[in-house]
Amino acid sequence: MKQIVRDVFTDETLIFPCLPRDIKILRYALPDTLETREQEEAAARILWVSQELNRWVGVSWSYLSDEMKEGTKARRLEKQHLKTSPEVIQTGIWAFGIKHVIAGIEELLSKKLLKGVDLRTENPVFFPTPELVQLIMKKQGISATT
Repeated sequence: MKQIVRDVFTDETLIFPCLPRDIKILRYALPDTLETREQEEAAARILWVSQELNRWVGVSWSYLSDEMKEGTKARRLEKQHLKTSPEVIQTGIWAFGIKHVIAGIEELLSKKLLKGVDLRTENPVFFPTPELVQLIMKKQGISATT
């Protein structure tokens, strides 16, 4: 595992069947792709970083936590003003809190659709697995490119 930027890592042992931008991901969702919305949002949050960099990467808990805190902070501001701004994306954490994504991560780890590194530390790292990407590709009708 090698850190490439703050809280973002590569794992050269993972071999993927396509490039990150070959699959379709919304920033916080993979609609009708995985078993639960929790899994879909957790996977999308992790996969989004790979898409942005167009290379497969894992992200630390600190990265995910900071991102989710920003989302919940924006939601509180929205509620105070009783309106929804088009710039703020509504996600599962708006309705259920951060535990929504934590549940998704736990489910994906148990199914081996995420690889967890340093899970017993305060800042574990979560990588998508080739199995997760293959499942998404199958659901989206995408052929392998690598």
